[in-house]
Amino acid sequence: MKISLMPNINPLNFKSSRRALMYDKNTKEKFSTTASNKPQGCDVVFSNFTYFFRGDFMESCSKNCWSSFSRLVDKQFKDCEKVNFYDFGCSDGSEAYTIIMTLKEKLGEEKSKKFFPIYAFDTDSVVLKSAKSGIVDATFDDAKEIYQAASDVDKYFFVEKNSDSNKDYPYKLKAKDSLKDSVCFNKGDFLAELDNIEGKNSIIFCRNFWPYLTYEQRDLAARKLAEKLDDSSIVVIGAFDGSKASVPLYREGFMEVAMNVFKKNRKGFI
Repeated sequence: MKISLMPNINPLNFKSSRRALMYDKNTKEKFSTTASNKPQGCDVVFSNFTYFFRGDFMESCSKNCWSSFSRLVDKQFKDCEKVNFYDFGCSDGSEAYTIIMTLKEKLGEEKSKKFFPIYAFDTDSVVLKSAKSGIVDATFDDAKEIYQAASDVDKYFFVEKNSDSNKDYPYKLKAKDSLKDSVCFNKGDFLAELDNIEGKNSIIFCRNFWPYLTYEQRDLAARKLAEKLDDSSIVVIGAFDGSKASVPLYREGFMEVAMNVFKKNRKGFI
């Protein structure tokens, strides 16, 4: 059953927990739930949040970061015919869809074309299957963020109402072709796939997983980025990464051009 979120259900009136991907070290089970609804007795090794329009870069205020990002890439790549966009740790597709909606809404269909398709990678087969399906179980927060960005959720998704028993995820969002045709989801390891990225006019989204890498892996990732990219490309990390990402990047000659956004320094090492 297709429903419209507006005007019958306005997500701006609701507040719900963010979705979280967790891993139980005892059962070895990975599961997605809301952050406040962890199963009883679960001993979580790691927990990472995934949701639409997650901030933590460009601006201290998450509401402004995506607008600032669209302005930055519009200026950075204004003379480019094609931009290579890579999204590592794409999870269920929320981040890739967020990027697509942001660029389409802020730059328009014609100017945003050169950024697509986004090449999105994840190592987890379960979440990758979900991403490839184009179906996302959404919280009220997800719907609210999309509504605020695009004014109409139906512009990008077919919207269905989940059963009443699924209170954490009241909506099932099915991506329309305007989203699905703008991203390619693939299984891939961050360190391995860095060997295949284009070095010129590229955007590397690699947010909020650097602390899960070993010290050696972080150094290797930064070194590969430095070897592959020139100063026409940018690397975007997240607040969760902190010094675990920034320090290796600094060591390899990157400079921070905006909050959690890095670019090669033409003069080499800083």
